[in-house]
Amino acid sequence: MIDAFARSYTPTVVFVALVLATVPWLWGVEAGEYYTLTALILIVLACPCALTISTPVTYAAGLAASATKGVIVKGGGILEALGGVTTVVLDKTGTITTGKFDLAHLEIFQRSREEVLGLIALVESNSSHPLASTLVQAAKREGVDVPSWPLQDHTILPGEGVTAIVNSERVYIGNERLFARLGMDLQEQRKRMVESWSHTGTVGFVGIAGDGIIAAYCLMDVVRPEAAKCIERLQSEG
Repeated sequence: MIDAFARSYTPTVVFVALVLATVPWLWGVEAGEYYTLTALILIVLACPCALTISTPVTYAAGLAASATKGVIVKGGGILEALGGVTTVVLDKTGTITTGKFDLAHLEIFQRSREEVLGLIALVESNSSHPLASTLVQAAKREGVDVPSWPLQDHTILPGEGVTAIVNSERVYIGNERLFARLGMDLQEQRKRMVESWSHTGTVGFVGIAGDGIIAAYCLMDVVRPEAAKCIERLQSEG
């Protein structure tokens, strides 16, 4: 806004001052001196420095104030854009919650518990997500280290989970969305049990192509104490 204003304001002021400092001389020295002085006064009073300098100074003050509170803003344009924000989207894990998970439930439907924990540890060991590291640590607590089974085609599935080929079997570990897409489902009794977990934590599944879902787990995360207050404040401000 200031840039657009200055583009027309500054040339206008300079043009008016130039007219005042030149044309009145046609009516005599006294008039010329008076209006030349008036032109200089006009330039000083109308100088846009206060406007044009105030904007970057305001940006700098805002960026510095944000930084002291641990918020890094990438430039004045971004800071200004915040004034028009109507929707805020937050990552849950490590933002609204502490990101420190614990394995609350692990139910095995097929295979042995040791084999399932081995599959989980192997497939999730290559992921940096807090959920993955929690699963690997849970396996280690039960005495199951990352096995040396052949691992191929390890792929992160954004928003769903992870998949890989282990011992020539396609293994999937992820959320309900992933297994709904794959067409893998649980028996009604097991489904009710898993649904009861969803009220207390994050539910996930382990599946193998051809065998279906072989295990289900629930990871509990703790909500940050200040999260509710922050979200309430955002909502109160619209």
